[in-house]
Amino acid sequence: MNPNIFQEVDVFQFNTTGQFDCIILECNTLGLFAKKDVDLLIKMKSMLKDNGKIILDVLNKNFFTSHYQKQHWFTKDNDLVLNQYDYNDNKTAINVKEIRIIDNIRNDYNCTLNLYTLDDLKNILTKLDLNIIMYMKIINRIYLITKRQGILC
Repeated sequence: MNPNIFQEVDVFQFNTTGQFDCIILECNTLGLFAKKDVDLLIKMKSMLKDNGKIILDVLNKNFFTSHYQKQHWFTKDNDLVLNQYDYNDNKTAINVKEIRIIDNIRNDYNCTLNLYTLDDLKNILTKLDLNIIMYMKIINRIYLITKRQGILC
């Protein structure tokens, strides 16, 4: 990864303002921050140049809650991965349980992810003076947000 183009950092420990053209959060990373999701967006907004953009790869809550099924698969090396999600009471978050059996060694992984609808994101972003300016309707929807105007993709 070219450090002049891409940087991987802990955003809460990274101390800079107005430096980046674009910040990308992939694989529903925003959902991992539970009660700190708004703090994360505020911090990222401060790190953007005036016309900078934030790209969010976020699970679509409506699609996910109506279509998810338990999953399992074998990797190319014949290792086994099992995935299971359990919802909280109002389906605003999921508890992810994953078991990976690699070289006959079992590893268990757990985390909780917030789920967002498009309206949820719009409400959060509006309060932060961020706008969605482009929106792509795909299974896992990507939301692209700019500092001054909105794109939803």
